Amino acid sequence: MNIVQIKNKLGMMIMPKIIEDVEEKILLEAKDLLINSNYTTFTIRALSKKSGVSIGTIYNYFTNKRNLINAVFLSDWNKALERLKNINTNCSTLEEKLFQIYLEIDNFLKIYLSIFLEISSLESSIGHQPYLKSLYSLVDEILIFEKMKV
Repeated sequence: MNIVQIKNKLGMMIMPKIIEDVEEKILLEAKDLLINSNYTTFTIRALSKKSGVSIGTIYNYFTNKRNLINAVFLSDWNKALERLKNINTNCSTLEEKLFQIYLEIDNFLKIYLSIFLEISSLESSIGHQPYLKSLYSLVDEILIFEKMKV
């Protein structure tokens, strides 16, 4: 539970309001805004207006736009990995397991590929390699599990 500053339709601050799961609300609204626009036009101000959470409160959670966008990516990536957590018990063959991993990666990229490309064209390095570490661990775990079955 957090107390956040809320703005009315005219942009004037009104009484503080208690909002549950502020960070999650910011991430969900940021994802929606990002997907329906693009990285270049995405602004903290637009997110504030869309979410009803003040700019200052957003900056309390995320130091800048890039940090916020990275948190959106990481949140969705972690959700994808969570869905794959029980892959060894939910799928029987290696092919089924690899196909499930493929589907999660494909879904993630369908949502974010254009944004990754936009960011990479603006910056010299995308810098999202740490996200892959957990995928590598998952694939290693599956391969170890499959080797033990043989």
